[in-house]
Amino acid sequence: MKPTEIDWRSGIIDYWDLDFLDLRQDMAAQAEYLKEDLAQVKYSSDVLLDIGWYPEFSPSGEFVVTVIRGGDWESPLFQGSANSVQALLTCLVTAVVAADSEK
Repeated sequence: MKPTEIDWRSGIIDYWDLDFLDLRQDMAAQAEYLKEDLAQVKYSSDVLLDIGWYPEFSPSGEFVVTVIRGGDWESPLFQGSANSVQALLTCLVTAVVAADSEK
């Protein structure tokens, strides 16, 4: 999956390690690449959208998409999860709106 496949609105990609994702393969076939730190997109100096896989490298894990402000991971502005690439893309639509509206 390329970052250009997603409308990030005003977000700027700070870190991206999702190029390996393939819609045609199930997540178990891609488990060796599924780690906690997959992508981060900045929306302002204090709003961040984060994508990770939990538990790391587990074929039965899930993507977790989190939007935070000011480094406050305990009280995210948005948090969603997905267990497939298609579900991740759907989750990201909502996360981007939440992040972009907080800039």
